[in-house]
Amino acid sequence: MATLMGVVGLAYAAGGPAHAVGSEGLFADQARTAGLSAAQARTLQDAVDREIAATGGRQVAANKVAWDGGGTILPLPGEARVRDLTVTGGTYYRCPYLSLCTFTGKNYSGTMHYMSKCREYAIPYIFGSWINNQSSGLHAVFRDEEHRTIYTTPAPLSYSADSPYVGVYANFAKPCYN
Repeated sequence: MATLMGVVGLAYAAGGPAHAVGSEGLFADQARTAGLSAAQARTLQDAVDREIAATGGRQVAANKVAWDGGGTILPLPGEARVRDLTVTGGTYYRCPYLSLCTFTGKNYSGTMHYMSKCREYAIPYIFGSWINNQSSGLHAVFRDEEHRTIYTTPAPLSYSADSPYVGVYANFAKPCYN
């Protein structure tokens, strides 16, 4: 399961899934508009609920969870890349400006996690690719379980479509290192 929690200030949720008030119908509409069957919508919602439980975040779109310092966007069932379901046509998500993004698959596929605050984040999943889309001059640093630096990204905009070594051995990331 792909999850991400910040080392500072983000804990596991104490209760059930968190949704914006009155949003369940909106999320169901987004899933229908995206062409999901009822079974696919349920599969997606189950994945979103697991992400909420792991991060303490809250659901803000049918496939998106916001948490302190970033968020998670899940691909729709049967799709490889994440889409923005809050806009007409559901365009592919891009790594937000001022963020470090990791993807669970190679070539920017799979679940996308974006980290936007200047702090260290725990990465309890293996990732296959990353994008550093921060402001000019800021590097991101990936660290192992003992917090030793294993890789420092080039300055933005920098990226790696296939990052097996970093993605397997990184346990922590800090987006704003210079």
